[in-house]
Amino acid sequence: MLKKLYISNFALIEELEFKPSSGFTVITGETGAGKSIVLGGLGLILGRRAEGTDLFDPTKKCVIEGVFSSQSHLANQFLKEEDFDRFDEIIIRREIVPSGKSRSFINDTPASLVQLKRLGEYLIDVHTQHGHLLLKNHEYVLSLVDSFAGLGTKVKEFGILFNELKGCNKRVAKLEEEQAQGLLDQNYFEFLRAEIQEVNPLEGELEKMEEELGTLQHAEEIQSNMSNSINALEDEGGQVISNLIKVENLLSQLKGYSGNIDSVLERLQASRIEIEDIRSEMEMLQSNIEYNPGQIEMYTERVNAINNLLHKHHLSSETELLRKLEELQEKLNNVNDLGTQIENLKTEAEKRSVELNKLGAQISKERKNSVKKLEPKLLSLLVGLGIKNAQLQFEFTDLDAPVELGFDKVELMFSANEGKAVREVTKVASGGELSRIMLSVKSILAQKADLPSIVFDEIDSGVSGEVANQMGNIMKEMSQNLQVTSITHLPQIAAKGDEHYSVIKQSDLGKTRTSIHKIGGEDRILELAKMLSGEQVSNVAKENARDLLNN
Repeated sequence: MLKKLYISNFALIEELEFKPSSGFTVITGETGAGKSIVLGGLGLILGRRAEGTDLFDPTKKCVIEGVFSSQSHLANQFLKEEDFDRFDEIIIRREIVPSGKSRSFINDTPASLVQLKRLGEYLIDVHTQHGHLLLKNHEYVLSLVDSFAGLGTKVKEFGILFNELKGCNKRVAKLEEEQAQGLLDQNYFEFLRAEIQEVNPLEGELEKMEEELGTLQHAEEIQSNMSNSINALEDEGGQVISNLIKVENLLSQLKGYSGNIDSVLERLQASRIEIEDIRSEMEMLQSNIEYNPGQIEMYTERVNAINNLLHKHHLSSETELLRKLEELQEKLNNVNDLGTQIENLKTEAEKRSVELNKLGAQISKERKNSVKKLEPKLLSLLVGLGIKNAQLQFEFTDLDAPVELGFDKVELMFSANEGKAVREVTKVASGGELSRIMLSVKSILAQKADLPSIVFDEIDSGVSGEVANQMGNIMKEMSQNLQVTSITHLPQIAAKGDEHYSVIKQSDLGKTRTSIHKIGGEDRILELAKMLSGEQVSNVAKENARDLLNN
């Protein structure tokens, strides 16, 4: 239920506050006074986009705030699911700055327009002046039937199954495409895998082989230089080690005479031992190196084979090459696994399809049964609203393939004249007849829906006299179970409100303002009298206004 609507700096509104009653509230005012502006402000906190919003003072921000009671189960469930704070009241606020940017809040927590719209659907139903055009929309008409039949949960479950089946079929198509491409690529992948497996590279092997190959390719030079080096250390003409031993013996005779001499002796001994080790290692290297053309050719071929693979696959190491081998194997495995995956998904899709068909048939049956009860209820209301020869029926068409709402397409068919066949309602009904049909629909569904508030924007368009009186009675009766607000231009309806607000447009110092005021007593009688007779209010008009209020 809407407890308060506050609007500041919006269009012609400098500031206003609207507090409708919990029952039936009416809003009246001259054409152009700004009743639609108030409704526009309400629309902004219900998720309408703010593009092109006119500010009363273009240098200040616009603030619109709606305070709702939190008695709606669906609204509280939404707050819980979306992680908004829950209090005794639900406060929705919209702020629009001069640049045109806007911010939205639910209970002082930032919110998106989508969230505002979803929450608003659980709090209030706003029927606009052109709301009857929704009757052209097959999905909307279907939603009316579902609301009356209480099929909301089942239709939601159907939608989930429908999207799951759609997702399964989409994945099957994608996997079949991958499988077809995979089969084309399979021979190529097998060829690449065989190439790498034939070379069978080992991690770190390339660096070792390139080093070994470098040694083998220079074996003769290495042997020659090693031999000369060994000879230079100790051989004919080379007395390096022998001379070191002689020097060592001479210094040994001086051992103990000086710490410096002892230190030099130790260093000399260490140098001689190191040189002897170097000579031994060179002798070993010389004996192990042998020029072998066959081994050089074998190493060269293997190094080239590995390098060719690295170049072909744009890789830099044997590790990456081995990883490439794993990837190729995985791709080949995937090609083989795709068939199994496809069959599993097809089985799942078939299961979903059976469930979908079963639930869809059940929903269709309940829809068709429910309209047998809905049609006479609507006809009864329409007859009471002056369409004495009304004919009305919901015409079902079975769809060849399901959609998210089921297997049904439904149209509301209507005729206001006896002997005339029913046709699509929006093609044959007048504006006044459409208004009465929509009010009848809303009246019946209000008894079924968990919706605390409804707003009618001139739903009485195109009617007058006793029909208007009956429409007012219907809205008054609806207000026994939910909050009803009606923007009206008919005194017969305005007189039935528990509370009456008047929208006024005034000009002052070159500035036009729209304001809203709660009226009662003589002010209300005067307002009704103006609606009856125009600006020139007669005593007769006032008496008629009093009669309307008293009755």
